[in-house]
Amino acid sequence: MWLLFILKNKFGYDDSLDVFGVHGVGGILGAFLIAVFAKSEIGEVSGIIYGNFSQLVPQIIGIVAVGIYTAVLTFVIFRVVDAVVGLRVSKDEEIEGLDERIHGERVVNETNKTVMEIVMKFLCIGDVIGRTGRNALKKFLPVVLKEYSPDFIVLNGENAAGGFGLTKKVYNELTGLGVDVITSGNHIFDKKEVLQFIDTEERLLRPANYPPGASGKGYGIYEKSGKKVAVINLMGRALMGIPLDCPFRKFDEIYEKIRGNVDYIVVDFHAEATSEKMAFGFYVDGRADIVFGTHSHVATADEMILPEGTAYITDVGLTGAKYSVIGMKVKEPVEKFLTGMPAKYEVAKGKMIFHALFVEKTPQKTDIKRIKLEEV
Repeated sequence: MWLLFILKNKFGYDDSLDVFGVHGVGGILGAFLIAVFAKSEIGEVSGIIYGNFSQLVPQIIGIVAVGIYTAVLTFVIFRVVDAVVGLRVSKDEEIEGLDERIHGERVVNETNKTVMEIVMKFLCIGDVIGRTGRNALKKFLPVVLKEYSPDFIVLNGENAAGGFGLTKKVYNELTGLGVDVITSGNHIFDKKEVLQFIDTEERLLRPANYPPGASGKGYGIYEKSGKKVAVINLMGRALMGIPLDCPFRKFDEIYEKIRGNVDYIVVDFHAEATSEKMAFGFYVDGRADIVFGTHSHVATADEMILPEGTAYITDVGLTGAKYSVIGMKVKEPVEKFLTGMPAKYEVAKGKMIFHALFVEKTPQKTDIKRIKLEEV
């Protein structure tokens, strides 16, 4: 069993039917144990347990001889097959499955009649607002994990510490919940403490189109479930009030670096203007696998698969207080709109809400679903 599972996984050799693990190891073990348990009444020789050690050498010679014979003959067969039809199929054929590609058949689970396909499931969580948002995450994320079983989780965490910025303690809290990557936006540097760890934490991103010299990094490549996932964090320029490089051209620049080296590309586009978000979605359609918008904290109902296959939503929505003004207590924003006077915003408490986008990708199709869970 050790050779069948652990050794194969460790060395990664290609033996889908476990021929060596079952038959090879079984044959070697059987030949060796003859020298241990052989009885003269049956095979004319006795084994070690009967005091005869001389049979051990012939058995070892036999094992080595058969191994050499098998290896040489297998090598010859492999070279002939490789010259005639090739040893391997293409990556696309392997992912799709030879039953369907070559024979036109699909493997079906007879229990529920669903097609068994290679699936990668993504969960993109909207802006987490303060302690209320973190509590909502703790309450609702286990429910989502149980129902959807995502392989990869991306979360926008720029407002997770006190409603503005991110601390190391909160970062550890979020990643401890199973979040794979934390993206951000215009509030990422509100807590100066972030400067102490943003350059060293691989799973924390800031918008890639910040001007050169900004701390942190704008994208990363992460391996999960045997696949390489690139997460790119970008920020829009319309109405944001920050001198930024063009997010469209910055995506082009990053895409040229990573294309062909990753299996999936996920983009958090942090922007105010819905038109800029939608324009970006269409601009990268067919190149990015997922584009989810953040920043406005208000969920949009426009989740869709764009014409070239990109899963898109303008804004995922916040995770935090249900009865709030974009996650903050209601009183101060209302007074500011009434009087025009400055106001200090505080994270709202009370009933909680959770927003996320779930995307399931197979070689044949992409499914998308908006998730909303709330306390009543």
